[in-house]
Amino acid sequence: MKEKFKARRFVFILLSIIFLFGTISAAAAPSVVVSTPEPTATPVRSASPSAAPTASGASASSTPAPSSSAGTEAQPSEPASPLDALNAQLICEAAVLIDGKSGAVLYEKNANERLYPASTTKIATAMVALEAVAAGEASLDDMVTTYGDDLSELPADSSVLGLLDGEEMPLGDLLNGLLVASGNDAAIVIARYIGGSQEAFVERMNALMQKVGAENSHFENAHGLHSDNHYTTAADMAKLTKYAMQNNTFRDYVSNAHIYLPVTNKSDRRYFINTNNLISRMRFTDFYYDKAIGVKTGSTDQAGYCLIAAAQSGERELISVVLKSDDQTHSHTSSKALLEYGFDNFTSYKVAKQGEILSEVRIKYAAGGIDHIPLVPQTAVALTIPKGANKDEIEMEISAPDFVAAPVEIDQVIGSVSYKYHGQILNTVPLVSDATVPRHALGFIFQGIDKIWGIEAVRVVIYILIAAAFALVFIFIVGLIRALGKKNKRSSSRPYEPPTYYKNNRKF
Repeated sequence: MKEKFKARRFVFILLSIIFLFGTISAAAAPSVVVSTPEPTATPVRSASPSAAPTASGASASSTPAPSSSAGTEAQPSEPASPLDALNAQLICEAAVLIDGKSGAVLYEKNANERLYPASTTKIATAMVALEAVAAGEASLDDMVTTYGDDLSELPADSSVLGLLDGEEMPLGDLLNGLLVASGNDAAIVIARYIGGSQEAFVERMNALMQKVGAENSHFENAHGLHSDNHYTTAADMAKLTKYAMQNNTFRDYVSNAHIYLPVTNKSDRRYFINTNNLISRMRFTDFYYDKAIGVKTGSTDQAGYCLIAAAQSGERELISVVLKSDDQTHSHTSSKALLEYGFDNFTSYKVAKQGEILSEVRIKYAAGGIDHIPLVPQTAVALTIPKGANKDEIEMEISAPDFVAAPVEIDQVIGSVSYKYHGQILNTVPLVSDATVPRHALGFIFQGIDKIWGIEAVRVVIYILIAAAFALVFIFIVGLIRALGKKNKRSSSRPYEPPTYYKNNRKF
């Protein structure tokens, strides 16, 4: 019985040690957080052509038209849908219509086909220069000198401001002439002044395209004159234009119907009419569009006629891209048709105000006992959806880390909020902190401990040390039990001896 008791006690102690070690390991191991992947910036394509339009703008269909025969009663034709009507009006190789604020794609045709951008390239040229101004590299008031070498690469029939060798003009006026009059000479002068050389400037243009998510474009010059390796897509130019229209100086330039460039050291005052006839009535009154607010034309033999346009109605703003039309008329009528389609068939409404609390996130190492901070949208959130769509089917998805480490500044980007309709993203806006939270005085120590613990090799070593410690304790306990068992065994093996009593030194 004693041997069975000792065996049971041994098993009980062993199981207790194993259970205790497992509990400590589970508590010490880092928790695994399954987070929702960061939503992509791909906007909703809530209205795309049901059939790929041909280059002439007619909708291509593989279904043959029913033949007519004598004696067959003519069936009344169904009225064309807004989408069919739009397809019939588009005479271009590629087209895109997006919401100017959210970037949601409302229509696209051959959106990712590589084509030549011609002078619509100058949108990127202007934005690189304006970002250099914003960064303090230059000022719109800087006097920029034109050199003869700047003009040598331009063909005789090129669109120019007529800059002369040695002429000085403020950078702001050069940008105005670049975007309104489409001056190729202005593009070269700006590129050399900002970048040091046109080659270095073009590298910045391509970096800008990557920055705005335009990954299927490559530029080789600042003006857009033809080069086989100078290409873009309608989708990429829409992304670039949406980004550019967020710059107020750019918006001011492209909305000018006409401009006067002031007197210089080499020239009298110059007058130019905007090449975008949606903006100006001064050349063709039929093209004028009262909602138009920009943006840029372009044409070469290889690119055809291109027009990127922006229009505003109330708080709504749309951007259209038309590439490779066969003439100037079709580039303008196609652009106007796209914009009208967007205003007539889509509606926009706000779903969140700027500063409205949409979520919260846990914060670590913070002072004052703060353990959570609220998250608010960086800007007000507006959605563009087809008219008649069910708003209740729009889903909101929050993407944020499991926690952030103090200190946190107010307006610091923490995550994002996306709104989806039938699985397509309508809009994605950054979520920012609504408060400034300082770090605890010992926060750097706690954070350091967490970082060390986050190293797998360190955890393995600690687990081994803990296991070794438990093993030593176990061996000690087992040894103690055995020692006590042996002592009890020796005591029980002695023969019984009755007690001896003494009285007056006499033994009884």
